[in-house]
Amino acid sequence: MTLRDLLGELPPDALVPAGWVLDRLPAEPTDATAPAATGALLTVGQMAGMMHRSPSTTRAWVERGEFPGAVKVGRGWLVPASAVTSFLERRRAASAPQIAPGPTLPSAPMPRAAPPRSRAGGAPGVDLGGWRRERSRKQ
Repeated sequence: MTLRDLLGELPPDALVPAGWVLDRLPAEPTDATAPAATGALLTVGQMAGMMHRSPSTTRAWVERGEFPGAVKVGRGWLVPASAVTSFLERRRAASAPQIAPGPTLPSAPMPRAAPPRSRAGGAPGVDLGGWRRERSRKQ
């Protein structure tokens, strides 16, 4: 039963508590390994949603042969959920740190910003007004 089906059963002016809707929704898998128990076949779009990646990335993985048992059907792919589970386990094992992290070093203090320069653009206390006046007279 989808949320749309549940909402279709309600009168148009009904105020429904969220708990009522959640109690009637079927349980959803909480992690990426749950579909493997059912032996389901997943599309590239479903895999992308499960793995929080773009469909083009997951399609490239499938075309590269990362998922054994994947079958091309028409223009799309169907991938066994068990292959997705094993892929995720391999990725987790590969990304696990191989060595223990060392001690953290204190960060160096940030250098202070230079003091603001005078508006005239020269050194403090230097008046460039005379030079500018002389220059404007020659033009």
